[in-house]
Amino acid sequence: TNAIAEGNDDARIYLHAGSYIHYEEKDEYTDAPFLVALERHEEDGWFYGLSLFNNSFGQFSQYLYSGKTFKQDHGPLKNFHFKISAGLIHGYSGKYKDVLPINQGDFSIGVIPAIGYKRDDAPWGVDLSILAASGLLLTVGTDLDFGQGN
Repeated sequence: TNAIAEGNDDARIYLHAGSYIHYEEKDEYTDAPFLVALERHEEDGWFYGLSLFNNSFGQFSQYLYSGKTFKQDHGPLKNFHFKISAGLIHGYSGKYKDVLPINQGDFSIGVIPAIGYKRDDAPWGVDLSILAASGLLLTVGTDLDFGQGN
């Protein structure tokens, strides 16, 4: 494992990127939606992150969040996990302000569940996130190794 913070040798930094699709197409949606996210994962399953993305309407948006990863340590599903995150979404504005619930000052609350696959001995992984009634987000990511400089 990567030692990221002094005193916590089991934390890791995970960088992932991907794109999403909508369940149904609308003329207002822009092409080529893209997302990049950076997360800090703790040994106990908690994680904290920031994602930057163009929302469905081409507006630059951000999601600052925290969450928990659940996985089995043994058995045939040991490399699969379930993640849920919650946090603040910023960037849905103008005529698209009401697309997200409770949007005040272009800030809204987000809750995003995901299922994924990542082997403990591999630096890469994939996640499929459910974007409420809007669509699905597929990301591919990797652990970042900052070197430990013995």
